[in-house]
Amino acid sequence: MTKRITILISFLLILNILLGQNIIEEKIYFDHNKYNLTDSSTKKLNLLLDKIKELNLTEVKLTGHTDSDGNNSYNENLSKKRVSAVSSYIISKGIKSDLVQIDYKGEVNPVTTNDNDNSKQKNRRVEILVKYILPAVTVNKITPDTSKSKPDDNNSTSQTFTVSASKDIVIQGKKGTKITIWKNTLVDRRGVIIRDVVVIELKEILSKSDMILNGVQTVSDGKLLETDGMIYLKVT
Repeated sequence: MTKRITILISFLLILNILLGQNIIEEKIYFDHNKYNLTDSSTKKLNLLLDKIKELNLTEVKLTGHTDSDGNNSYNENLSKKRVSAVSSYIISKGIKSDLVQIDYKGEVNPVTTNDNDNSKQKNRRVEILVKYILPAVTVNKITPDTSKSKPDDNNSTSQTFTVSASKDIVIQGKKGTKITIWKNTLVDRRGVIIRDVVVIELKEILSKSDMILNGVQTVSDGKLLETDGMIYLKVT
C-alpha cells in the first residue's frame, strides 16, 4: 500500500506541473432586450458541452453583457438574466453547479461600439470560460498480470510500448507497475490532442540496484536514503 500511494502522488504532481490548466472560450449571443436562448445558441452550447464532457473541469465561468440601450440598472439586471439562462441550461445538461461561477456586467464592457445594430448584437452576449486540467493518468504498483499492451523489447531497465493515443492506454511494467492513460488526454506543446500512435518508454527504478544502475540514488552523509522508488515515463 505504501509503494502504491507514494508512486501515484509523485507522478501526478509532476504531470500537473508540466501540463497545468487549459482553457476553452465561447460566446453566446442574444436578441435585443431578450434573455432566452435561441435555437442557434442552444446548438452552440450543446457542441461545447459535448466537447468538454470528458474533461477534468475545474471551473466554468459565465459573464453576462448587454448593449447600451436602456439605463445602467436595467442592463445590469438583463445581463444577470442572460447569464442565469446559460447557467441553468448547462447545469441541466450535467455540469456540476459548484463548478459554475457567474458574473454580470451590464453595458460596461462592450467588445465594440454601440452605434449600429450589428455592433450592438456583438455586445449582447454571455462569455463562457471553461478551465480544465489534463492529464487523467494513474500509476499503481501491483502484482504483475497480463497487460493490454505488450512491450516491444525485453530490456531489463527500459521497456517501450507502441499504442494508440485515441484509446485508453494500459501498460504493464515487468516489475509490477501498471499505468493507465485515458484516451485523448495526451497533448502536444500547442495543446492539441494527440490521436495517433505513440511510443511510450517506461523505466521502473524500484530497488537500490536499479537506482545505482540508472545513477539516481539519493544519498545523505554517504548513506542511501529509504525510498519506494521512481517511475520514468517518456511519450514520443
